[in-house]
Amino acid sequence: MINLYNNFIAFVPPNAFAAIQSAHPTSVQIYLDSNLIEHVDPDAFSGIEDTLGYLDLSGNRLTTLPSALVKLTNLDSLFIYDNLFKTFDASIMSHLGQSITDLEFSLDNFTTWPQELQYLQKLKSTYIYGLEHLIPIPPNAFQGLESTLKQLYVDDLYPVPESLFSLRNLEYLSFSWYTGEHRYFEFGNYTKTLPSLTTLYFNRLYLPTLPDVFRYFPTIEHLYVYDAELVDIPENTMPINSNLKVLSLTGNNLTSIPRALSNLHSLRELDLSGNRIFALGSSDLKSMDNLRKLNLGSMLTRIDDTAFMHAPNIEELSYGGPIGIPRAVMTLLNLKHLDLIYINENHPTLCTCQMNYLKGWDVTNITIPYLCPVYQGQPAGYNTEQGRSVQEYILHDLIKC
Repeated sequence: MINLYNNFIAFVPPNAFAAIQSAHPTSVQIYLDSNLIEHVDPDAFSGIEDTLGYLDLSGNRLTTLPSALVKLTNLDSLFIYDNLFKTFDASIMSHLGQSITDLEFSLDNFTTWPQELQYLQKLKSTYIYGLEHLIPIPPNAFQGLESTLKQLYVDDLYPVPESLFSLRNLEYLSFSWYTGEHRYFEFGNYTKTLPSLTTLYFNRLYLPTLPDVFRYFPTIEHLYVYDAELVDIPENTMPINSNLKVLSLTGNNLTSIPRALSNLHSLRELDLSGNRIFALGSSDLKSMDNLRKLNLGSMLTRIDDTAFMHAPNIEELSYGGPIGIPRAVMTLLNLKHLDLIYINENHPTLCTCQMNYLKGWDVTNITIPYLCPVYQGQPAGYNTEQGRSVQEYILHDLIKC
């Protein structure tokens, strides 16, 4: 790996990497990102034409694709975003199409959609930045990529273009918004679906109500909705027969666990961190028998004694707030990891005899990565050593209470 990231390189001369020797195709990786490169000599990569597999030219001042790229026979991954391109040379793109499987580029300076993408018929993954000013996306935007593209990341795209649904083998799709304020995100009134999609990301979009994603992506198994100002999930957006296994709703405005989640019988992981959920009731996890991993965030003030009655198979539990370890946690017989996040150092009950109800709880096989708090003026019944782990306190010190 040759890492020349973040220097002041303005020109890549001929034979710049001729001293590099490698017998394995695609084994050479070169990072030239975040420089001042305006020109790459046609012979810049002489000597490694057959072995250069990874090239990062992002964050430079290139105005055209370097002609040196046509001499590379096994280039697999190319990163060229944050340059000054206004068009892509068709002949260079046609050559890249013989080997490129991973491409990241930006369209900030383009005035029309680059139809030259159609030459990249081996492309499996692409990240496209700077799409806001090119909307609407043409119907044939992904021509030539319909059967090969597996992963697509797009920034600042609004609304979802119909051309997206031509990618019949797409498995991973990510929508992000980084330009200015959050913008309301919506789907068009399409009848088409993406039949192979398994993972869907929404990041920093404005989604106060979750759209009917299963209408367009019926096979998704992993759904991530980050920082979207989400406040509600209508029950009809979560079909009972869905195969959703992982749901992350971090950094939103939920104040309770949406009832719609009770339809997710196949759910195995649920992340609700970064919301304003203060309580976990006895029916909030209804029908979540298959749930194995749960993160409830750091604001809990109450967990009902029967809160895990409908989700008894949880193996990893994370939560925080002024509640210590409530009785309900003892009902999780398969628990392997308990993470007490953001517990206050002056917690009123943790590692004191007020935890007496946990006496006899066998936590030998449960990882609790947290030390007992150091109290300012130890309360009555505090009889443990400084630096003692919560697990050790439960196993060895509670018996003294």
